[in-house]
Amino acid sequence: MVVSEPGRTTRAAAVTTLAAILLLATPGCVPEPGPTASPSTGASIGASATATASASPSTDETSTTGLVLPDTCEQIYSPTMLATLTAEVPPSGDPGITMLATQNVDALEVLQSAEATLRCTWGPPSDRGMATNVTLVTAEQGAALDAAFRGAGFNAESLGEGTVYRISTEAITQDDVLVSSGETHYVGVGGWVATHWINVDPPGYTEDIVVTLWG
Repeated sequence: MVVSEPGRTTRAAAVTTLAAILLLATPGCVPEPGPTASPSTGASIGASATATASASPSTDETSTTGLVLPDTCEQIYSPTMLATLTAEVPPSGDPGITMLATQNVDALEVLQSAEATLRCTWGPPSDRGMATNVTLVTAEQGAALDAAFRGAGFNAESLGEGTVYRISTEAITQDDVLVSSGETHYVGVGGWVATHWINVDPPGYTEDIVVTLWG
């Protein structure tokens, strides 16, 4: 049984997402832009490789429109959201988490070519966790992301001076375990917040980052 949302997400998309989850569960595998593994028993976020993209962030790195990339992951959240994540999805920054913040190939190309990005993760290597990248992007890169997400069937809604894109799926493993996963992205003035989650999606997570960074 596969249930997909939004409406344009197909059964094939859910299977693809599950395959990507299972690929990340295989020790020694390096995550690739597209999944290549076949579904197997169980699901886990943990892997032994390290995913990296773009330059290391600092407070000196600013987009052309004035968005400053924080030095630490704690700075992208409000105190309330940070306390919620610390209590409900610990730990922060586990080196065993190599899940990428997006599985969209076109979006990954933007991430890899961006001026600077800050990567944040929540949860231990397991079947529950999150990966977020906050990235400086140009107007051209923002337009490319918009086209990529809309073309992949993400729902789009306005937020402030930008757009939030969402997609999620549910799939059953061969062990009859329900796996929920999805992505939420915000493309705003000078920046992009990308989040890929598995079995945890705190209400208002992306919106909290947007308010904290853009005001």
